[in-house]
Amino acid sequence: MDLIHEKDTFLVPGDCFEYPDHIRIGYGGDKNVLKAGLDRISEYLSDV
Repeated sequence: MDLIHEKDTFLVPGDCFEYPDHIRIGYGGDKNVLKAGLDRISEYLSDV
């Protein structure tokens, strides 16, 4: 939950799509939005 509160970004657990131990990243929209989201995830992971 910290990711969504700190970076306004979220990941969906792979379990929701029958892929345990994975995450789901949406990429069907604007590539700049995807890049910004991936940058936020990277920033978050660097801080933990």
